[in-house]
Amino acid sequence: MISNWKRKSVVGLNFDFVGLNMIGQVAYTLFTTGMFWIQQIQNEYMRRHPRGVIPVEVNDVFYTIHGAAINFIIVIQCIFYERGGQRMSWTGVGISTVTCGFMVVTAILGAAGTMEWLDVLTSASYVKLFITLIRCIPQIYMNFRRKSTRGFSIGYVLLDIGGGILSPIQMILIASNHDDWSSIIGNPTKFIHALLVMFFDVILMIQHYVLYWNSPKQKQPLEKDKSVPLITTTQL
Repeated sequence: MISNWKRKSVVGLNFDFVGLNMIGQVAYTLFTTGMFWIQQIQNEYMRRHPRGVIPVEVNDVFYTIHGAAINFIIVIQCIFYERGGQRMSWTGVGISTVTCGFMVVTAILGAAGTMEWLDVLTSASYVKLFITLIRCIPQIYMNFRRKSTRGFSIGYVLLDIGGGILSPIQMILIASNHDDWSSIIGNPTKFIHALLVMFFDVILMIQHYVLYWNSPKQKQPLEKDKSVPLITTTQL
């Protein structure tokens, strides 16, 4: 976000990555805030796990709200800053539409009493998991085509992988302290999300520090990135 602001440009940042990430953050924010603050949902969880603990901590709530807010600002930057002709691919738009539609349908089922709200929020967390599985692929592919990571902040990746390492450690410590290993099962999204984050972040780090570190395109002035062709609909 800061890098984009300094450059007044989002060239090099894949719009599918940004759009999908926004949906994933919103979906996980719904899950964490609902589990942390809504008593009805907590009661539904404790009824299924009578000896368990609520698998969402205050830091999870802060992480999701903070992440959603930052991603929203990046979306605004993508609208107003130089983007070099970039836009979301039709593939990205289609996936975004389907995932949003899925969350709307489950919310309607919850409001109608067909689904318990715990299941509605759990479904939203699975949307986050699905998004995490695919969100980095467009960015990784675009870096590969451009033979450069210019415009994509490696600082984001370093912070992301740090969180990916600490999240499962926190879950294991909480489960051990309360002798409730089912709490990990109660929030599988957080655990699996951390593993996926580490996997994709390692790939992005290899691209930045190994594969394209000495690439001629990596050393070009940022202004020249505007002429580099980016991902099109047919190339996803």
